[in-house]
Amino acid sequence: MLRWTSSGAVSAPQSLQIRLSQRFPGRVQAGAPVPRRAMKADELVSNILHFTARMRGPRQRPCTTLVLSGGGLGRRDDLPAALRLARKEGIRRVVLHASAADLVAEEGLAPAADPGWAALVDVLVLPFTEPGLLASLLRTVSARTVPRVVVNVSLQQPMLRSIPPLADGIVASLPEARPDEVVWTWPFPGHGTPMPPDIHGTAELVRAASMKLQGCSVANTLKGLPPCLSGPMPFPRRKTGNRWYVDADHQHDDALLFLPAVARFHKSDSCRFCHEDQVCDGFFAEYLDQPGCPGLHPVEPL
Repeated sequence: MLRWTSSGAVSAPQSLQIRLSQRFPGRVQAGAPVPRRAMKADELVSNILHFTARMRGPRQRPCTTLVLSGGGLGRRDDLPAALRLARKEGIRRVVLHASAADLVAEEGLAPAADPGWAALVDVLVLPFTEPGLLASLLRTVSARTVPRVVVNVSLQQPMLRSIPPLADGIVASLPEARPDEVVWTWPFPGHGTPMPPDIHGTAELVRAASMKLQGCSVANTLKGLPPCLSGPMPFPRRKTGNRWYVDADHQHDDALLFLPAVARFHKSDSCRFCHEDQVCDGFFAEYLDQPGCPGLHPVEPL
């Protein structure tokens, strides 16, 4: 089913992302506006029902994946009941983007009390900030029942020097605590975040770290950087899936489509001849317009 937007027709998604808080330190910043406030408990329930039960019909498709994000959402008392409702209404996959404050006690790095959501979540995504804290978070998560743990690394310039110790720290913590996957995410333009000046150098850091992690059975994914700019990687790529984007200012029928309202990728005319076209998002026009940024070009089969 199609949804008409200012950029043309796009396929109506079956994924729903709800941002529960106004602020979310450590998140990957895309083009989403900052809401004026946090979402209330009844609004969370209402939007889950809107995108599941109320979308069953010949002209709409209910969502089957729910992504929750926001600072401190893991401590919300209403979260377990909302997740149980989502499961009842047909949500088959729940992804929770947590912050460090959701998992550790306020007085230090000791584990916080389990608020009851862990058994209802399929994927827990942890933002990478620095190696020492990540090791503590992974040990905390290992004591809970979340089936899959993903570490998201935003490839911003200040984080690049932490990539080698990140890989070493994960390897050193095995087998006591491990992530199932590390996602390397190219920073979105805007929000005062400059593009890393050395694309090839950054790709080499990711390549070296991913090979070390893969040797210990930790999966890797690179998002946001086309294969023609990164070069070959020793792991498969994942294309960005579209989703409904809800926050306190954009609810129900006013929800945004992540593509193209929140993020927008660019491809050149030559990209349709690329062997990797079906698994590549393209790149950001704001970066391609910067001096020194290489242009997009087709990749030949290996």
